[in-house]
Amino acid sequence: MQARCLIKNAHLVSPGIDLVNASVEIIDGVIKAIHKTIPEGPFDGTVFDADGSLLVPGFIDIHTHGAAGHDFCDATPESLPAIARAKLKEGVTTFLPTTLTLSKELLENTFRAGQHYFENQCFAKVAGVHVEGPFINPKCAGAQNPIHVRAPDLNEINRLRELLPIKIVSLAVEMPGGIEFVEEQAAEHFIDRIVTADVFAHGDQVTCGVEEGRGVQSAGGLEGGLRRV
Repeated sequence: MQARCLIKNAHLVSPGIDLVNASVEIIDGVIKAIHKTIPEGPFDGTVFDADGSLLVPGFIDIHTHGAAGHDFCDATPESLPAIARAKLKEGVTTFLPTTLTLSKELLENTFRAGQHYFENQCFAKVAGVHVEGPFINPKCAGAQNPIHVRAPDLNEINRLRELLPIKIVSLAVEMPGGIEFVEEQAAEHFIDRIVTADVFAHGDQVTCGVEEGRGVQSAGGLEGGLRRV
């Protein structure tokens, strides 16, 4: 039997859409129709009256370390469910829990601790992990622990990928092995995105990572490489 739901009297805002008193029809968790008004006739299912409230698509957070007093890198079974519950209350329906610069052992423990929720999701959806650090530049570590900064290591990433999927890796391309890491990932495409981040690179080093389809899709944390005046 299909689960049917109707959200009525909503101010619906989405790319290219701004409708007042709109209705959204959902069947088995999938949006099937958007109505400019309330559909006529009885509705065979659950009806929610939004009473003019704003209705928007769920947000996707690709960089979040924690919420509600929990950090993903606490590496406890309770952390990820608590974060997912809190993110859902914020309107986030999908997110990438993001790591810190940790030792290899602690990073693996963090991934292992997240496995249970990833396999039994009930709040905001975890699509995969954003690995921020440890492959950054120690000169631009910021709040990251420079003790655990290390050169980009595909073997380490492959071990982590066996525990949870990795969607984004943030790294400094100028670090030893950085360009090679990017090139091999581009060839195999086992990570959705590589972000050049927390760098102290010259412009040509960053360009080298993005030119000729080498695999760097975006940049973040570049302010970390600014020299002091």
